[in-house]
Amino acid sequence: MEALINDHRSQDLDVLLIQEPSITTYQTHVNHSAWRLYRPTTETDAGRFRSLIYVNRKVSTSSHRQVACDHPDVTAIKVWTADSQFLILSVYLSCVPLFTPNETSAELALTAIQNTLIANTQDDQRTTSVILSGDFNRHHPMWGGNHIQPRFIEDASELINFFQAHGLHSCLPRGTATFWPFNDPGKSTTIDQTVTNRPDLLVKCHLYHENY
Repeated sequence: MEALINDHRSQDLDVLLIQEPSITTYQTHVNHSAWRLYRPTTETDAGRFRSLIYVNRKVSTSSHRQVACDHPDVTAIKVWTADSQFLILSVYLSCVPLFTPNETSAELALTAIQNTLIANTQDDQRTTSVILSGDFNRHHPMWGGNHIQPRFIEDASELINFFQAHGLHSCLPRGTATFWPFNDPGKSTTIDQTVTNRPDLLVKCHLYHENY
């Protein structure tokens, strides 16, 4: 986390959407003078957040603000110009347990996200572009390629239905690996995604670094 925040190349970015951030030796999340840190608006007892958003201080507070999302693993902001606005969410979904898949549902998080979308996209003055980016911890051929086991595909059904209901399209090229498990060398998977309702505005989407 410190490496990303202090990377001189990241200083030209407007927004960083972070999931499962590390914490400092003082048990706090990384702060930096060049970035404004936004945490989920819903409290958690976990002691650390699994979703954060950093906004470059070059982006004026008169052109962005945090918006509420009723889930401890989702952080949301709105950024606007004179004629358009962007609703941007950093999302973390818990892993699906291998032998007890029914114990982890994405329903609560997806419902909270849906409520935030509804509350913040009904602006008659500006068109709204939605961007969701995060660690979704789900596997599906739509974004992961052709070699996905059937039991994993079923786990992604809630997420697929949500994307389709809200017209959200994956930005990352299909099959791009985003996770390399330490306990299974040589293997990779796609569990991190960025999706949007305006794929026509996409310039590029790719891995920024070998670690993020």
